[in-house]
Amino acid sequence: MATDTTPSDGFNLAEPGSSNGNDQSTSSPPPDWDNVPFDVACARCGQDLHGLTDPTCPGCSLTFDWADAVPIERLICLRCGYHLYGLQENRCPECGTNFTWDAALAEYHRRRKPLFEYRWREEPIRSFFGTWFRALSPGKFWKTVDIHDPPRVGPLITMTVVVTVLVFLSMVVLDGIDMFAWSVWGGWRVGSRRALPPTIGALPLYIFGAFFSPVLHAALTAIVVWLTASLLSLMLFPESMRLCRVRFAQVLRVWAYALPHIVPVATTATFLVSYAAAFGVGNYGKEVEGFTAVVALVFVTRALRLGYRDYLRMPHSLAVAIASQVIAFLATGVILMTLFSGFGSQVYLDTLRFLNLY
Repeated sequence: MATDTTPSDGFNLAEPGSSNGNDQSTSSPPPDWDNVPFDVACARCGQDLHGLTDPTCPGCSLTFDWADAVPIERLICLRCGYHLYGLQENRCPECGTNFTWDAALAEYHRRRKPLFEYRWREEPIRSFFGTWFRALSPGKFWKTVDIHDPPRVGPLITMTVVVTVLVFLSMVVLDGIDMFAWSVWGGWRVGSRRALPPTIGALPLYIFGAFFSPVLHAALTAIVVWLTASLLSLMLFPESMRLCRVRFAQVLRVWAYALPHIVPVATTATFLVSYAAAFGVGNYGKEVEGFTAVVALVFVTRALRLGYRDYLRMPHSLAVAIASQVIAFLATGVILMTLFSGFGSQVYLDTLRFLNLY
């Protein structure tokens, strides 16, 4: 019985002759097309590559490694691990299991990369947080995600929704804790029995009350609008997308993996703003709000730029990333000033003042 020895955990899983899709200094020879019983298309534009010998897509000029584009020698039976190379029928000769080449390819990608996209059924929590933390280092992350790894739209959208919910919940918890701490601090300052600080048992009530805070509702609206506008703005560059023939699912992947950066930024900002307001540490709330928005824009812009450069391999990656965030920032400001005339517009104006634009 032939078994597969590909590691099941970690990203650095390149095999001899493979370039991980990001280094084209060496390239494997073209496959024996007589032993490739499935369709082979360009990972970026979908151009049919069957029968070609030059590892360059004639449709979008993407250069690649044949070992990544056609991993026929690495496909195994999902049941017994028998290598399927050279088979012309969809039945494993070792264990008799019927298979499809699409399922074999999907299993190959799932084994190579512990991404939430591929492992959300078997390891939803572990793969989610593992992918999340890896995405926080986009310089390393995008060099290990191969353009030949097909994106999964459903899990990507699910991860985006979960990240947004976690951002809001973390802000609610921190705001509730800060309100509780403010009550304690106020009781100590007054020194009156009528103003004694509440017991620790009252903390859940403060956290529950934070759910109804209009400030946090405005912050959640800003995050949702910002995320939506960021994705839509990336689709507003038809010339670049037409030139490279990039597909929506690939842009969605780059966008989704840029979002985890908003979690530490938003939670830290919530703590600092509440701390400054509750304990009277100067009037730094407005400065923190503006600084936080700028930091979030910088982090997301950097992640988008690296995704476009190292994963999609598109030109003008920095310009695309900056333009998308400028459009998203302006759209968020318009929505905030329309729906939340008080807090929403104030945060937007504070950010403009921080940038010396207002």
